[in-house]
Amino acid sequence: MVEVIREFVALNERYVTGALPSAALERWGDLVEMLDGEIARHDARRDGLDSRRLYTRAPLRLPVHFFSADAIGMGQTTDLSCAGCSVEARCPIPPGAEVQLSVRLPAGLGTLRPVGQVRWTAPAARRPGVWHAGVAFEPLARWEREALASCVLGAVAERYVARA
Repeated sequence: MVEVIREFVALNERYVTGALPSAALERWGDLVEMLDGEIARHDARRDGLDSRRLYTRAPLRLPVHFFSADAIGMGQTTDLSCAGCSVEARCPIPPGAEVQLSVRLPAGLGTLRPVGQVRWTAPAARRPGVWHAGVAFEPLARWEREALASCVLGAVAERYVARA
């Protein structure tokens, strides 16, 4: 698996800089699909968790703005995947609420503006006035899926290569 991750990292570096030839984009996409679920399941097994997760989560803290019918605010992501994110904010976002997010991705990958549904909300442990919320994204545009995959898998894959 390490060789596949190395290949992804090399192609992803070119994707991020805009230097990935269109002929290599299909291979990059194949690697994204192969690695996303595999890394998620590997991490879950390593941590002794249920390995049903389909998407890799990266512990990325990125600025986020959000608004719904019941809450408007800003905060930061605490983790990010191709299917959703965890948001840390100073106000609760009600479970079940539809929320519009704006997340600036690193490395010039653009600003992600997904619509999602809040699946859970909880006060932060030992941090009065801070709330966490889990948001599941609605289907994303192709460029958003690609940019998010580059960001998330790029952050996680480099860990694997460094350990090998």
